Amino acid sequence: MKKKMFSKFSNILHHAVEALAPQLSLREEFVYHWKSVTAFFMDNKGEKLPIDQTQIPEHLEQMVVLLKEEESGGDSDSTGPCMEYLLQHKLLDTLYSLGRTDHPPGMKQIVLQFFTKLLSRLKQPILAHVSVHRAVHRLVKSCGEVLAAPTESEEIQFLCTVCSLVKSTPYLVNFFIEVPKLQAEARKTSLTKSMSPTSRGVPGSQVATDADRKTSLHPKKSSQGTGRDETLAANTASPSPASNPPPSANAVNTADAVNTADASNAVHASNAVHVDNVQEASGRQFSLMTSLLSLSHSADSRVAVKACEGLMLCVSLPEETAASCIVHDTAFCTEMTQRLVEAYLKLPPFISPVDLETVEAKWGLDVITESEDHKTFLGKRHLVSFLSWLDYCDQLISVANPMVAKSLAKSIRQLFLNVIMEPSVLQTSESGAMLATAYLTRCVRTVCSPELLSEFCFFILGSERLPEQQEETTPEIRSRLIQRCDHLSEELSLVTLKLFDTLLQKDDDHIIHNLVLRNLLGRTYISPHPGTAKAADHQGKEDNSSNGSSEGKEEKEVECKENPGLARSSSRTEVHKIVNCFLSLLPEQLKSSYQTADSGYDLYLRDAHKQYRHVCDMTGPWAWPKEPVVVKRFVVEEFYEGAFLKMLLDKLSHMMEQSYPINLQLTSVISRLAILPHPNLSEFLLDPYLQVRQGTRTLFAVFQKLSSEARSKLHAQNDLSQKLVSVRRQLMGTSPNQHRKMLYRKSSRFQFSLQSRQKYYPGYEDQNELEAIIVLEEFCKELSAIAFVKHHSEVNNSS
Repeated sequence: MKKKMFSKFSNILHHAVEALAPQLSLREEFVYHWKSVTAFFMDNKGEKLPIDQTQIPEHLEQMVVLLKEEESGGDSDSTGPCMEYLLQHKLLDTLYSLGRTDHPPGMKQIVLQFFTKLLSRLKQPILAHVSVHRAVHRLVKSCGEVLAAPTESEEIQFLCTVCSLVKSTPYLVNFFIEVPKLQAEARKTSLTKSMSPTSRGVPGSQVATDADRKTSLHPKKSSQGTGRDETLAANTASPSPASNPPPSANAVNTADAVNTADASNAVHASNAVHVDNVQEASGRQFSLMTSLLSLSHSADSRVAVKACEGLMLCVSLPEETAASCIVHDTAFCTEMTQRLVEAYLKLPPFISPVDLETVEAKWGLDVITESEDHKTFLGKRHLVSFLSWLDYCDQLISVANPMVAKSLAKSIRQLFLNVIMEPSVLQTSESGAMLATAYLTRCVRTVCSPELLSEFCFFILGSERLPEQQEETTPEIRSRLIQRCDHLSEELSLVTLKLFDTLLQKDDDHIIHNLVLRNLLGRTYISPHPGTAKAADHQGKEDNSSNGSSEGKEEKEVECKENPGLARSSSRTEVHKIVNCFLSLLPEQLKSSYQTADSGYDLYLRDAHKQYRHVCDMTGPWAWPKEPVVVKRFVVEEFYEGAFLKMLLDKLSHMMEQSYPINLQLTSVISRLAILPHPNLSEFLLDPYLQVRQGTRTLFAVFQKLSSEARSKLHAQNDLSQKLVSVRRQLMGTSPNQHRKMLYRKSSRFQFSLQSRQKYYPGYEDQNELEAIIVLEEFCKELSAIAFVKHHSEVNNSS
């Protein structure tokens, strides 16, 4: 109590003396505050007072105020006397040394605050000066050394301030990349090139004029007032922190997740390769990244999020030197992936498909507590944590330097998808495979960055782009997933169809090409016409002679265009005939929508128009042709639609034996293909009048078979119309959005499909057949609306 009263009295006396003292210049006042700071250490060597019981924070705060006042009152392009004093007398080096010792207790916190205020409040680009960036760099290296340190908040504020300055002036990042002494000359050359006007795009005179104009930005030995400061710095300086970055997180024990020694060995082997690469590299050390990676593990979520924001700023720098250092000399990519793996291994072993579909998780400060976890569903906290980190990695890749983005995406492919996800998806356990496939679907839905999305696509589908051969089983995961769409287990079939449904919505042309287009670009499904074969061949020769340089390219380079004699049927046939073909496919006695005043055709037209505009915007950059084409390298002797289309047509032909949820998901996948604006795909799926080779199945041919089957099975029932109306009303009551009124919306029937429908209504003996007829009726209306919208869009574009 007495000490506090004495301290207050001292403050009052100090302010009174200042008020009565003559007015000092800014420099004199600045020097006075600095001398007051150093005097404490000279006069109180043995005492260990807490920092808040000293005048040091007030003096340092006044120094920042004076520097800001000097800057605002003078020429912004020149350095004032206060800044000159700070630079020439190496005040920042001395403060770093004082903060490193943390004497008096809390000194490091005050020093971090001083550096943060100095860098954030002043507009002058002082970070480029050696006396500044050297001290800043040393202070950066001291951050994150101890987890849960009392200075974590100040450390992350300081690091984020440095990151923002580096982001605004990218070449400054070179000051935070250490190179071994043996490569000092190479580093000098690199820095010179990176700071040159021609390579950085800054005005040619900026660097030179800054050095000439600001004479104080070149520290000179001063015979006045430097001795005490240098002695103080020497006496208080502690050994510099180890320059090696903190060890990365331990490799994830994947054996617990997939119960295979191969997975565990693969993870350890991948990590060993990464370590070897780092050791064999140039040995550069990126202190800013190292400190941020360390603080990203903080138990304080606010500190961790701030550290992640700083990492995002660092990886987005355009400097190739920084990108190369991040990829080859830090554990950034491996650590990001390991944390993703660790989060995945904590996911609940059982989860409702509805919960997995509806949970929303975005990277940030949204944290699910343990009590909230039990109130919603068990495992939600871990699920949100995994999806949030995946979203963060996706955002990182979206904004990162291309070199860093590619490296991180490949790391996720190698350490997460190949090692963890693939064995989980391919496991023989039906429930385990279903859960892993559901998690994979959720991952695909979350990913948006082109680099990471490509890695997911190559992982699931492979990289093959040439025509698919029958009985082809590579890659194994693609073949197995397509087979599971027609699995005996309805739940496994449903979740796998959902995966392909999600894939078809993603903005990546490799998905459509790999699954469907590579088998249709040869157009060998068309019935050959002897009278036009020569014309087509002649046209191909002309195209080959004029576009000889296009060989080796893919379908974007059309080697043989369709001649007028083989013009597409949909452009030759009136669109109303195509529409009527689909609408009149079922006989009137098998239709039930008109009896419930719910035809819904107008709604299908509006939705088709909206979704067609969406897919046209998405596929615009893919340079798809406007007319059906024949690409020579995709021409094969015998037409094969591919495993994916074959599976869809096979399942469609068995609609009468399949459940309502399966049929609904199946038609959703087909409609996503039908609405795509590729002419070859459009004519194969939507042109009933297409002349095809013998033995080739088309969508309309399968519909005709289904219609005939439905008539033969149900024609003898006198109360068929009443049954259909009853089932339609029951379905509408159970699921208000019975029909896919939004083609790209999240289906609410995924939940319904995994529940017993008997508790909703008893149903009929031929319930599946009745439901299949209703789905088929609605699907025909949907496809006719798509054909109508696509035709009118083509007419409008050509006019």
